[in-house]
Amino acid sequence: MGEEMTWTPAEVCEMFGISKSTLLRWEKEGKISPPTRDDDQNRLYTAEHLAEISKSKVQKSYRKLAERPSVSKEKSFALEEKWSLERFLFTQDRTGLYELFEHKELSPSTIHRLLQEAQRYQPSDELFREIIKLIYEKTAKAVETSQ
Repeated sequence: MGEEMTWTPAEVCEMFGISKSTLLRWEKEGKISPPTRDDDQNRLYTAEHLAEISKSKVQKSYRKLAERPSVSKEKSFALEEKWSLERFLFTQDRTGLYELFEHKELSPSTIHRLLQEAQRYQPSDELFREIIKLIYEKTAKAVETSQ
């Protein structure tokens, strides 16, 4: 099997929209496990780290929402969509992808991120076909309802 995929701190920060100081603070606080290091002692984050960060961000979002007296269904669905997408992208768990099939529609940002992910695969790969099928189904439904 191939080597495990890794990401640099800059790549992780860009993916999650967080600062490097936030990332390092989460490490220090134990919210995420310590990253591996390469031969030059540079931090390298694995899919497991990305899943930990994703989980922390979603839990934080849900906590903030829980503190609000009223939360619209629209916002609740948006959070569920984001959680499913991040679950798929960062934990290599297809359950997140299958959850996205259950959503009535997908946001443009989710579709865009799925297209980016699909580019990592060959058209003959099963995962590529599943991602494209999801995008097709959700965009076709959106076109049908707008006509």
